Formats: sequence, C-alpha cells, structure tokens
Amino acid sequence: MAIYQDCFALICTLQPAIVVLDPIFLQALDACRMLNQRYVVLTPNTFKELRGQPKLESLWKHTM
Repeated sequence: MAIYQDCFALICTLQPAIVVLDPIFLQALDACRMLNQRYVVLTPNTFKELRGQPKLESLWKHTM
C-alpha cells in the first residue's frame, strides 16, 4: 500500500502528460487508473507477434 500511495503522490505532484509503466508494476498502474491519468504500458511484444490474431483483435478487443 505504501508503494501505491507513493506513486499516487508522485503523479499528483508531477502532473505528467503521460506515464510509461512496466507491466509488472501494478501499484503504479492502479494509481494511474484511480487518477484517470493517461498511461502506456511497455510490453515485450512487437507488432509482428500481435499480427497473428484475427483482425488484430489484441489491439482493439482487449483495451485497457
């Protein structure tokens, strides 16, 4: 909970236009969602790996 509160305070203090997150750092992801902060999650997947889904479903069907 302390990490979540620190992330929450940091985002409130800095007021960034966008936050870049690691997918494992769930406390920061929760803080961004609570603050309605725009964020991007880094992923090891490339567009080539996502292309295998029919109609690129992984890009539009499972949104954040």
